[in-house]
Amino acid sequence: MADFDPMVLRTRYNRLLAPVGSYDSLILNGKLEKWTNVAALADNWTENTGWTGITLNRLAGTRTGGAGLYVQRIRATGHSAGTFYQMYQTYVMLGHAQFDACGHYNKFVAADAWVRNAGTTPGNYSARLIIEMLSSTGGLLGSPQYGSIVTLSATWQQIWVTLATANTGCRQLRLTVRIICDVATPDPDINVDDVEMYEEYTFARNPSMPDEGEIMVPGRNFSRTIGGTLLRGRPAAVTAKWEKQLNFGLIGKTQVEALRSLYLHDVPMEWVPNHPLLPALLEVRWIGDFDFKLISSAAGTNHYGGRAVFSEY
Repeated sequence: MADFDPMVLRTRYNRLLAPVGSYDSLILNGKLEKWTNVAALADNWTENTGWTGITLNRLAGTRTGGAGLYVQRIRATGHSAGTFYQMYQTYVMLGHAQFDACGHYNKFVAADAWVRNAGTTPGNYSARLIIEMLSSTGGLLGSPQYGSIVTLSATWQQIWVTLATANTGCRQLRLTVRIICDVATPDPDINVDDVEMYEEYTFARNPSMPDEGEIMVPGRNFSRTIGGTLLRGRPAAVTAKWEKQLNFGLIGKTQVEALRSLYLHDVPMEWVPNHPLLPALLEVRWIGDFDFKLISSAAGTNHYGGRAVFSEY
């Protein structure tokens, strides 16, 4: 591992291309910018509500500090106390079926979203995030993980939830934004924006091998074929990018499994390298194979080594 660890890797990206808090992540259209029908719920999202008379539409505007052009708007009249509205999305975890949780067992998952109530009585509504672990057939595994309930106001607020994927049969994660009516009131005008769910790992300091020298690579970019092959190309406008190989020596099983999980998600990542010769934050793709192996075996502890090659996204 790099001598300047600890480092952080997380499956969120586009931070460098947008204001803080406006990332892409493991869910699709979390920024709520894609709409097939502007008088409905944003693309890739599903609603779950027992109330009738709810009006959905795309609202032009940007939350304070956010990115994009639109937010999700949810309105109604005359509702009583209780769960008012839920919008959710399910992430099917990439990986290998023979691994526990497809190779993502007991990993740290975080989610957040931004909400407000622009109605006449904003404080009569609240919101929370929920993450549920699901089987391959969609069955609930264990109890849902609830975030704190936040009373809404007319200004944007961020809501959070975290989860450890501590079920070996977990194959899917369902993220729900729940809006709650606390006091019977008319005229809610709920806005939701910039929802994300990501896996994150902070690597502890380890005995390590020197990392390979940095290379400024002229303008590589990446795409995937329908079959999953990773393609690399060079755009017409060439921009230099970082590419770096990290060599890991004598690390434990926990960190190998964390690296494997991040690799199996197969998405761009935000990398905080904590390295004096690199920027404070990079958006990277893990290129090449997952190249780790057992180096030595000891009573109760195995040591592993290998390498990871990151190229700026």
